[in-house]
Amino acid sequence: VKLGTLVPSKAYFSAPQTVILGPAVADRQIHTLADLQGIKLGAEEGTLADAILMLYGNRRFESHVTHITPGRNQLLPNLEMGTFDATLVSLRQFDAYRDSHPDTKLKATGFYHRIGFNMGFVGLASEQPLVAAVNKALDALLQKGELPPLAAAAGMTYVPPRPQEGYKGVSIVDLYQD
Repeated sequence: VKLGTLVPSKAYFSAPQTVILGPAVADRQIHTLADLQGIKLGAEEGTLADAILMLYGNRRFESHVTHITPGRNQLLPNLEMGTFDATLVSLRQFDAYRDSHPDTKLKATGFYHRIGFNMGFVGLASEQPLVAAVNKALDALLQKGELPPLAAAAGMTYVPPRPQEGYKGVSIVDLYQD
């Protein structure tokens, strides 16, 4: 099926990477990745979070990261069991875990890494009136503050989209910083 040229709608939420703490360090305050110094870290091997943790601060955490095979949904259960004390994951991954494990002792820190992705819809360039209608509906939802309660009802943590003015994309340097 030939689709044609795709165009994005306005972004309506951000999908950030966030630090999740295990029970042993749940009271720790995390404001930057440097605050993870001295604790055992875990990451799904070969993921964006793994690259961030392995490269951060000129490989500061390289010898402190336990790698878990991706795709087996074992990262957060291992964190819960104390195999390591903290991890960096997509906020949505943690939301899904928390939804299926309401008694979890894991804690989201509220720290969001600078690399995150604004989410929206996409439509065909030939359907500009439809994309414009979607943008108008998103503007109304954003202006009325209706997205946070909708996200909460779906078991998601709402994070507003990040401003895109001056955005130059993700570079390797972003992996070394907060």
